[in-house]
Amino acid sequence: MVKSGGWHITYSSTKVRYIGRVSGQIAVKKLLIKKHIQRPTHLELQMVPLTKVGIGVGIFLLMNAFSVRASENQFELNFDVFLNGKLMGWHSYKVSESQGHMEVESKTQLRGRIFVFKRVDYAHQSNERWSNGCLQSLNSETKSGKKKTTIEGTLTNGGFVVKQNGSSRLLPACTRTFAYWKPDLLQADFLLNPDTGRHLPVTFDKKSVEDGIAVTLKTQKQPIILKYDHRGNWLTLESKVKSIVPIKYLRSTPL
Repeated sequence: MVKSGGWHITYSSTKVRYIGRVSGQIAVKKLLIKKHIQRPTHLELQMVPLTKVGIGVGIFLLMNAFSVRASENQFELNFDVFLNGKLMGWHSYKVSESQGHMEVESKTQLRGRIFVFKRVDYAHQSNERWSNGCLQSLNSETKSGKKKTTIEGTLTNGGFVVKQNGSSRLLPACTRTFAYWKPDLLQADFLLNPDTGRHLPVTFDKKSVEDGIAVTLKTQKQPIILKYDHRGNWLTLESKVKSIVPIKYLRSTPL
């Protein structure tokens, strides 16, 4: 207790000792100074739980972002393309999957000669958007020699509308393309060819083999034979172009 005219010893928050005879007025001032100095210490203590809350929120947002990334699946497929046993070019796919939605970018380029006299000059690019196993949109451009084909497809309330070089037609609401990169999507009665715009009848056959999975798509002209490993990764494709020229896809990059 501080008394006027008496000896008084006090300690401030800076731990400096004051000893001496003080009046009641001076003692009161020292007490006020002491309380003023201690106040920031009180505020610092109050900030501790807020900092913990901030860290907790940060960890929650980080874990939430990680879980979103974990649900995404992105991969790229690159193939060397052979015509009649000769390397003629390449075909690449970029696939991004997330929560039932899928975006696919496909690019092909073939150049060279087969049978000496036949020149090949072919380029194709397409972008597809899928949702729950059905095509939502398609945009493709194909150049074969001097011929150019442009296709636009959009899902509407009435079905999947395909516009090709100025004309349009209506396909079923759940339309699929030749999605070789995901064999389950090939199970359909008809598949849309993004190169030509034709909606082709197919028969799907899948069986297990010693080194993986074999899928055969039977079309009106030539069967398309696909091979996958046991995890479903696409490895090869074999068929014939115009029922004459053998075509083969081989992976150019490792899994």
